[in-house]
Amino acid sequence: MNELVLSYRLFKKDKLSHSLLIFQFVVALLILNLMVGNVNHSMFAVEAFSGIAKLPGYLFMPVNADVGGEEMAAAVKRECTGVKHVASVGQYWFTSEHNSTSSLFGYDDLLYRAYVPEMEKGEWFCKASDGPIPLVVSEEFGPYRYGAEFPGKLLHSGGEIPVTFRITGVLKAPGMYLDLNVGGTSISANYLFRSQKAEYSGEPLFLVNKGRLPGIPEESSQVSSLVFFEEDLSRADLEKNLEALKTRGTVNELPEVLARGKEFARDYMILYLPLFLCGFLIALVGMVGASILSVQKNLRSFSIYYFVGCPWKGAAKICLGVTLFQLAAVTVVLAAVYLYFQYGADLADFHVLLNYRNLLVTGAAYLLVALVTYLAPRAILEKNSAMDTFRANLQT
Repeated sequence: MNELVLSYRLFKKDKLSHSLLIFQFVVALLILNLMVGNVNHSMFAVEAFSGIAKLPGYLFMPVNADVGGEEMAAAVKRECTGVKHVASVGQYWFTSEHNSTSSLFGYDDLLYRAYVPEMEKGEWFCKASDGPIPLVVSEEFGPYRYGAEFPGKLLHSGGEIPVTFRITGVLKAPGMYLDLNVGGTSISANYLFRSQKAEYSGEPLFLVNKGRLPGIPEESSQVSSLVFFEEDLSRADLEKNLEALKTRGTVNELPEVLARGKEFARDYMILYLPLFLCGFLIALVGMVGASILSVQKNLRSFSIYYFVGCPWKGAAKICLGVTLFQLAAVTVVLAAVYLYFQYGADLADFHVLLNYRNLLVTGAAYLLVALVTYLAPRAILEKNSAMDTFRANLQT
């Protein structure tokens, strides 16, 4: 306890330099967690898409984004032979006592079985066939709580259908869902998942099993879809089908999409690693230099501590205590930044996810700094004679 008090006194003696070191380390750790968060997002997408990538199909991204849903599926089946299934994320609209008009995203059997996200509460698409229509929400918000049941109306071009909804599942944060509303010449898995912050939109995402909806047409669909052909289709017919699809857009094999996601995660690490290393080394050198300078400035005090029974390792612990105060201040600043972004922005929209990897990497950085700032002062002190140090500093 006495060592901690002495550490606090040293910490207070030079607030300006300590503040600069704290700022350096905060910036370094923010860059570190940004890098890890981007990798987390890419790895999340890779892991989530891995089940879909095992299916023998293709991601079809049409050039004409205005044609989708059942119309696009019909065009694919008309122009290709041996089409087994065209899977898309359908979009429906409904009203209830809680809302005027809200979107409802529907998954068919193939999609909801291939992509099973982690759940905070309940289950991913209840399989019960009778009773209220089961909904999965991205997060609990307002009246939309797990187990809540409420009447509503499904809207379509022919009118409206009275139904009853029941929330049977809540996605685990950050509430990511499969998003096929993408296009381009090539795509990677990390662009196929998104989230929605209910605080901004006023409501969570609503997800449903298409098979549980009444027989209404799919009013619209997300741009892209997954196309599957019969297993016994000849290679020549398959090539003709792919060429026909390429006249309407671009086609990517599902394993290719997954491989690009892995490559994307690797590229993020390569991109951020030099930036992080520079920032972290500057902060680390600054903290070590401050510890050594603190030893030089307080050699006389440390020599007195030595004479009264405090060994050099005890003096090194005092220097370590100064570092711990710095790290405590860094933690407070990082927590404030985290809370600001957690409640003021949706980090997932910036392809950043914070999870246990961030805690592990940040903890490892703390441990490295603490270890170095303990061993460096101890090595310097043990090379000095306590009596010579005291005499050299006696007149000052």
